Formats: sequence, C-alpha cells, structure tokens
Amino acid sequence: MKAIKLFCLFLCLMMLPSCSATYEAADIEILEDESCLARVAEQDGYIYYYCTLTLKNNTNEKKSFRLEGRFPDEYKKGIITAEKCYGMTVEDESDTISIQPDGELEYTEVVFVFEKNESYTGEALKETRFLPEINIVEQ
Repeated sequence: MKAIKLFCLFLCLMMLPSCSATYEAADIEILEDESCLARVAEQDGYIYYYCTLTLKNNTNEKKSFRLEGRFPDEYKKGIITAEKCYGMTVEDESDTISIQPDGELEYTEVVFVFEKNESYTGEALKETRFLPEINIVEQ
C-alpha cells in the first residue's frame, strides 16, 4: 500500500513541471503571473472590466487574434446580461490584437464591456484581481 502511495506521489510530482500559469492558444500566451484584472468601472448602464495583460508570441511570425473574456460568476449573480464578450484594446478600441514574433512581450490594457442588468442593484466589482477566463481566438 505504501508503494502505491509513493508511486502516485511520484507521478504527481512528475506532472508539476507541465503545469504553468499561462493561457495558451497555439503559439500565443497570456502570462498570468504578469497580468491582472486592473479595475472595474460602471458607467451609463455598462460594466467595464479592465485587464492589464502581458502577451507572448512564441512563433517567428506576427500573429493577430481576438480575446474572448468569460465572466460566468458575474452573469450568474445577475450583474451583467451576457456571460462573454470580445475585449477591446484601451489604446485604440480595436478588438483585434497583433503581436510581434520571436518571444517579444507585449503589454496591453484590454477592456471587456458588458451591459449591466437593470434589475441588479449591488456593486459591479469583481471580488478578486485574478483574470477572468480568457480565450485566445486566432484570426
């Protein structure tokens, strides 16, 4: 029995290096340790979730993609009227992001904008600064 427990522990430890704190789609990464939910704002019936992201392109070609943010907790709580939407860069309000090749890090602020549920009267603030689930949609 002890041998089985040791073997299971060994397998778990061997799998740890394959775990990483990144979101990946093909060759583009969001480095979670260097990214965060920066702030939340409410204005004119909309909720704005601002995320500061560090992006990395591991290929030797320029990549263009969109970011789909998912906010299931806020949707279930009735704060927002949809669970997901595409983010826009704060700098130029584009929903398409382009990143240079060969491991260049790109720092960008993205905002996910949702219509606020009119019947919700509580605060729109997300409880943590952890990133929402973000899917990278390559173009």
